[in-house]
Amino acid sequence: MGIADAHPMALSHAKVETQPSEHNGRTVAIDIASWVLRLFRPDAPDYFRSNATPQGFRSSMTRLLSAWTNGCGSEDRVIVVLDGGRFALKAREHARRGGGSEGPWLDRLAKASKHDNDGEPADAKAIYEALAYPPPPSVFGWIIAHCRANGIPVMVAPFEADSQCAALALAGAVDAVVTFDGDLSFYSGVREVIYHDSRRGKAGVYWRVRTSDLVDRTLGTLDVNGFTEYDMRTVAGAAGTDYCSRIHM
Repeated sequence: MGIADAHPMALSHAKVETQPSEHNGRTVAIDIASWVLRLFRPDAPDYFRSNATPQGFRSSMTRLLSAWTNGCGSEDRVIVVLDGGRFALKAREHARRGGGSEGPWLDRLAKASKHDNDGEPADAKAIYEALAYPPPPSVFGWIIAHCRANGIPVMVAPFEADSQCAALALAGAVDAVVTFDGDLSFYSGVREVIYHDSRRGKAGVYWRVRTSDLVDRTLGTLDVNGFTEYDMRTVAGAAGTDYCSRIHM
């Protein structure tokens, strides 16, 4: 959802380090969409040059899913959730922020190919990495095939994966949501979010944030004493998300 300043203002003051092995016997939903772009982008140049799902992406995704199926105790305790379609509001907000200003996708791909042909691989690489979003269908196809082959439940959300993960939490189908983005803490029904830290020196580290730890207390310089979870979600929405602009007072 992309809530502005959520991590420095709130999440960083309520997080506790955790590992998959600490969640044995629990059921988690993995917002895999939040990983796909980060894992695919470094391999995007190889993909666009060879039109095959890169080995590096497959290896990284396999390690991620193995860590959580082993940590939770079985494959059926991990539900992998993929993006379906975009909400119209999100598309409009991305456009408002200047999305697509670099020109049509095919024109950019042709430009990258020309750099390759002209012996300018570094310039081509930069464009290929920018073209990694959205990832090609073959990437998602590989994830689905991998999950089915290994007995891992996988579902494609009707819209966005984070919203579907929140729906699973609200229905009591999962105990926690695993994601790259901590913003899921502000979805109704989500009680616990486990998010990955990608900062240098922190790769492979997970942080747990419980929704109950984000209310009725002081979070750094943010005073939310007396706030309910509903109040926090309202403030988070007002801070600006992928669906709406920040409200300025």
